[in-house]
Amino acid sequence: MGNLYSQQQRWPEAITAYQDALAAVEILYEFSFSLRGKLDVLGESADLFHRTAYAFARCGQLSEAVVILERGRARNLRETLVRDRTDLDQVATINRELHDQFQTAATTLRELEGQERIRTSLEDKTAINVTPAGIRKQTLQVRKKLQTAVRQIRQIQGFENFLALPTIADIKQALEPQQPLIYLTTTEYGSLAFIISHSHNDDPKIDLVEIEEFKDSNLRELLTGEELSWFTVYRQYKQDKNMRQKWFAAIDHVTQKLWSNLMEPIIKSLLTQQLTQAILIPISCHGYANFNDPLNSGLSMAHDEILTLRDFLDLKLKAVRLAVLSACETAIPGLETIDEAISLATGMLQGGVAGVAASLWSVSDISTMMLMAKFYELWRKENLPLQEALRQSQKWVRDTSNGEKTAYFESFLPTFATTRMAKSAADALWERLILENPEDNYFQHPYFWSAFIYNGI
Repeated sequence: MGNLYSQQQRWPEAITAYQDALAAVEILYEFSFSLRGKLDVLGESADLFHRTAYAFARCGQLSEAVVILERGRARNLRETLVRDRTDLDQVATINRELHDQFQTAATTLRELEGQERIRTSLEDKTAINVTPAGIRKQTLQVRKKLQTAVRQIRQIQGFENFLALPTIADIKQALEPQQPLIYLTTTEYGSLAFIISHSHNDDPKIDLVEIEEFKDSNLRELLTGEELSWFTVYRQYKQDKNMRQKWFAAIDHVTQKLWSNLMEPIIKSLLTQQLTQAILIPISCHGYANFNDPLNSGLSMAHDEILTLRDFLDLKLKAVRLAVLSACETAIPGLETIDEAISLATGMLQGGVAGVAASLWSVSDISTMMLMAKFYELWRKENLPLQEALRQSQKWVRDTSNGEKTAYFESFLPTFATTRMAKSAADALWERLILENPEDNYFQHPYFWSAFIYNGI
């Protein structure tokens, strides 16, 4: 009914229908005993959050629209991070028994989810001594105990919203001065960007940028439909490296379309508001993304062993500040539940790492070495925040000439014993660059520098 009302532009009625549907989704999600079941619910309902937010925006209820988008974004990951990372020392001081009940249930649930991931990855389902019925029974019991503990924890002052759905107050708390958050949604009726910034009121300031000419069908065409669509050409390039120029052309084509249709109107709005800084363990080996089964995405290790996303989800890495996954495709999520962002990078976050830098496509070894060398220098030596260090290192690869890069890595060679880079790495980069015309910039194309993104804090 919500879709029918939306087609008729009867937005208040559409909101009512969509809210009823979201309430049903919430019930299904809460009563799904398995991780797979929860992801299935989220995958089937992903578009519902975008449609509901669009209807709210059409009624001028921007705060409600933003909250709906946040609630539909990486739901499972958010719950896991809050469950496993929240400091409950205050709860332990007030009620040690309640604290222990929650921690025991959370740990047991994490172990059961690990067993489920292992079982789904095995061809021989009898290889582990746990049946689906056994996992289901245990999971139901543990979730019941966990929910009981959560309800009791919410009775404690300061923990009223523990593991609750996010609110506009939570979104406001995430804001940094002069660094607005931007929520972007694309539907069959057009695209909307919500620019959220600080205000003197209780609620944050929300400005709406309407981009009605760019619809969901346009986005799908760019990603999977036309000759130069992103995933079509990328699959061709992975199978045949001689297709690199076509992959370059696809990167240019898609990013130019996204810039002109989506980012340019947003940037203009930011400039109008004088907001110019919006926020939208080193491992280097071969990596790959499994689009249809993201839990089987992984890194190729020594002796042909594969370290998959399933393995990362079971790690305990709470003392790790930064993981750099400079292998190929380590940030690509699965396509089935795209809003859940199930990737190697989010697996590291769920395992306890505070921040992860990872790549969106198969990257050049040479440009990645240059990017990472500059990134580490800006972070460790110049003390830039991680996300700013990555941005500045990408700009450096993009904007400096071959001659400037050669001089930079040449400076590492005479004092390699005390430098930030191994002599062998500096040698390889210097020898590669010295062959190029010093006035040119061989690595200017986005393929070489724009694949890396940063997730975390």
